[in-house]
Amino acid sequence: MSSHNRNPAGHNQHQRDDEWERRLKDALRILHREKKTSNVQAVRRLAAQFDIHTSESTVKRRRKEWGFTGGATTEQSMEPEAVEQLVLDQLNKDPSDMAGVNTIWHRIAFDDETIICRETVDHWMHVHRPEGFLKRDPTAKVIERVPKPMLLGPDHRWSADGHDKLVKFGFGVYMWVDEATMYILGAYLLPNNRLGSVIAWIFLDLVERYKGVPKTTTT
Repeated sequence: MSSHNRNPAGHNQHQRDDEWERRLKDALRILHREKKTSNVQAVRRLAAQFDIHTSESTVKRRRKEWGFTGGATTEQSMEPEAVEQLVLDQLNKDPSDMAGVNTIWHRIAFDDETIICRETVDHWMHVHRPEGFLKRDPTAKVIERVPKPMLLGPDHRWSADGHDKLVKFGFGVYMWVDEATMYILGAYLLPNNRLGSVIAWIFLDLVERYKGVPKTTTT
């Protein structure tokens, strides 16, 4: 047996290609933000979408090296308070509580490049925004329809509304309609159809034109 050492310095003969590693890291970051954690699927996506050809073992090693880990592994490396804060940050961006657990879960991965467990997101959402689950319940979206009071005839109620389709051309439309007959009392083309003083002027113009006022109005 030869005692000759072909690599006396102990250097790895396979040098990393920095540009290739950069491309791989950027691609894996995209997959991570999309919560695509399967190494098998990652290899296929890398080849098809990014023209990066590598093995599952390399993907697995690089993901661990660069911190692109799944929920359980990520949470083991973080303080519980830090995980909780990730959820809180997303909840603070959604004051109306429209986003459900899945949406918040995916937003954390996309915005913070951090995947945590769905159960963890669900837990902290129940702790900090329990009312949000009630708001998003399908039965909570039933709108109670309140019928309008009965119309007693013409001029009982006038309704008005602004129409903005022509605003981009410098004109806004404002109309008043008699609800009992659907007769258009007046239509006005204005530079601005949202000013209170303009709306008041239009109403007074109609009062003068029709010599009277309705019992009620809606806008």
